[in-house]
Amino acid sequence: MASSLLAFAPQRQGPLAFLPRGTLVEYQKNDVIYSQVQPGVGIYLVLDGRVKVSRSTLGGREVVVEIYGAGDFFGEATLLGFQPDSEEATALEDTKVTVWPVTLVEDLVAAEPRLAAALWRILVERTLSLEDRIESMAHDHVECRLARTLLGFAERFGKAGDHGAVHMPGLTHYLLAHYVGTSREIVSHDMSEFRAQGLIRYTRKTITVYPLALQQWLQQR
Repeated sequence: MASSLLAFAPQRQGPLAFLPRGTLVEYQKNDVIYSQVQPGVGIYLVLDGRVKVSRSTLGGREVVVEIYGAGDFFGEATLLGFQPDSEEATALEDTKVTVWPVTLVEDLVAAEPRLAAALWRILVERTLSLEDRIESMAHDHVECRLARTLLGFAERFGKAGDHGAVHMPGLTHYLLAHYVGTSREIVSHDMSEFRAQGLIRYTRKTITVYPLALQQWLQQR
């Protein structure tokens, strides 16, 4: 898939290497960081917690664009001079972010081309990742999309445990459904099937993934 190309990209400094100290802002669980009513003011960096960025379809259905955790930037659309009308960023738990106003970032980019390159790399990586998700939605069954999603989140947000397990904070079936493009009922059914096969374990607070077993399951589909 397209994202495999990133494995061959040379490692370069990220945007944080060229940004000054930003403004620290704290949000409680379910607080809206920005929305159509309250537009974003710049780019954000998650310091602690997780942020859901979503959009609404014409029919009013929520689509989860991405979930960001510590070390992830979001809100980059403001650098292009717009914010999608229906885009909303919400704290999934108590969250701390750093924010840099877009006017400041524009001035910094003009003075430091390496910052511009670092920000563009983020945009390209996210475009490739979105292409992978679109390809998966076009060709994979729901349970395969869900398996890939769990593997991706485990890699990004998880911590290694015993016997090849990876533990990560819990995600509701509703949220997972809106990420993979299906209903909560189908996600609940597939999660139960994964658990019965020993591929995952979960509670309301945590999800434990067994990546090797889940990858082998995917290869057999």
